[in-house]
Amino acid sequence: MTRPLKSLVIEVLEERVVELPQRHQGILYDQRVRLGQGPNTVELRRVIFRDSRGEKWAYLTNRFDLEPLLLVELYQRMWEVELFFWWLKRHLQLKHWYSENENGVLIQLYAGLISFILLKIYAAATSKGQLEKLRIGFLRQIRRHLFDLVVLSEIEAYLFSLPDDSLPLLL
Repeated sequence: MTRPLKSLVIEVLEERVVELPQRHQGILYDQRVRLGQGPNTVELRRVIFRDSRGEKWAYLTNRFDLEPLLLVELYQRMWEVELFFWWLKRHLQLKHWYSENENGVLIQLYAGLISFILLKIYAAATSKGQLEKLRIGFLRQIRRHLFDLVVLSEIEAYLFSLPDDSLPLLL
């Protein structure tokens, strides 16, 4: 399923019936269309939908067996998944998957989320309770010293330097 470009050559082959309840839900047209010209044509289904703000959206699909409103909802859910992966790439710095199986992807997701949350907690603790955005310099410093050895006495000194009200945060 996709959205068509405005410059796409579309020939309407059949107007499918849009029932009154579907019209009330925003479905304007349900059509069987032909895309392109010459020997490279393809027949698809085009559903045109008007949202609550009055904007029109067109969707192309090869699924003729589904209700038009279900197609609109599927595209919206697909877009939510795309936005989630955009967030993952941006905030968790996931450029590519290190594994292609389900377990490997889950491990990479959990590791990224845990790292993100720990960095947010650290940034909040170091800025006296104000949750600030993680600066690139701060992230570079963390990355540079991520695998440095830490002596147990340094950890104990750090824990003793914290105010008493921040200790439950660490437990």
